[in-house]
Amino acid sequence: NMRAIDLARFGLLCLNRGNLLGEQIIPSGWMEESTRPDLTPGRYDLYKDKSWGRLFFNKPGNGYGYYWWASEVPGHPPDYFAFGIMGQILYISPRLNALAIRLGRGWELRDWWPDVLRNYLERIS
Repeated sequence: NMRAIDLARFGLLCLNRGNLLGEQIIPSGWMEESTRPDLTPGRYDLYKDKSWGRLFFNKPGNGYGYYWWASEVPGHPPDYFAFGIMGQILYISPRLNALAIRLGRGWELRDWWPDVLRNYLERIS
């Protein structure tokens, strides 16, 4: 399990393209590549009938790769997020220069948390 502060620190490292407190820990090129959505036609067809697949992969510009779920943002680097098995979510928006986290004990699809967190960040930014 990861504490909220630890997840936020990791998110800050990612938001700053691998740089933490002036030290480049992860190459920025790798951060860009790993968070770019894979938009290969037909790549996610197997998931479109899953409940979470309908919420994510049926939207243009959404993709997955390197364990990051990513959404294209015109004119900006993509927003991206990671899911944990117990409902943890780390949502990062380079466009807003912000991140949000959610900790949980599990997850259901009553709410699509990435949209909730994105909307929250847009309102406070």
